[in-house]
Amino acid sequence: MTNKKAEKLLTPEDRQLKTTHNETRRIENISYKHEYTDEEKLLKGDMQAQLQMDKNALEEEKKTITNEFKTKIDEKETQINKVARELNGGFEMRNGDCEVIRDFEQGKKRAYLNGKMVKEEALQASDYQTSMPL
Repeated sequence: MTNKKAEKLLTPEDRQLKTTHNETRRIENISYKHEYTDEEKLLKGDMQAQLQMDKNALEEEKKTITNEFKTKIDEKETQINKVARELNGGFEMRNGDCEVIRDFEQGKKRAYLNGKMVKEEALQASDYQTSMPL
């Protein structure tokens, strides 16, 4: 019973500290041990189960988010390493449509992109074979 409910039950005179020859009485809000009924225990059990399920769901969500962030971080690490290798090497490999000139006298094959030579290598056996139009 709360203090306000208790005060409603008492007359104004009763709310005052009562003193008799061997006891005093007054309404005070105190903490005390309450033994749960079977119904209260069932309700508490249901509440505990629901809280456990909510916690498990949050832990699963955390794992998912953690894995997503790990993947994003790993992708950035891969990009960082690639750029570092390119920067240290001073170049990167690219693909492009180049004009290829085979010089049979010098035995060289040269590739040009926008008029600039981008690759030179020795002719291979396959370079000496002519292709036939289909």
